[in-house]
Amino acid sequence: MPTNRPSALPVLDQDHLMSLEKFLNQDLTSVATEFTKDCERAIHAMSLASASDDPIQVRQIAHQMLGASHTLGMLQLAEAFAIAENESHSDGFLDGGWFKATRRLLEAACHSIAKRGS
Repeated sequence: MPTNRPSALPVLDQDHLMSLEKFLNQDLTSVATEFTKDCERAIHAMSLASASDDPIQVRQIAHQMLGASHTLGMLQLAEAFAIAENESHSDGFLDGGWFKATRRLLEAACHSIAKRGS
């Protein structure tokens, strides 16, 4: 779970995002900002699915968010979604701690994106 140990990964891999921007010839700050809104909705949907004991829905959402987080260089979020995807395969499932910790990671990602745009 994201709460058990600090990650060695950056919240936002600036070099990765800059490389992607260079490849696409586009500033991705607004895309990353919009993604964080999608991410909050996904975390909420995962919370509802977890409360409804629906590991398949949790796994599907986590998988989508894992890929998108990684693509945008939000590596700690990607790590958290990988954990969620793996946990949805077990009986342990996700607890409130995962959701709280992942929301903190999302806030940190938002802060890093905001700093980037200033």
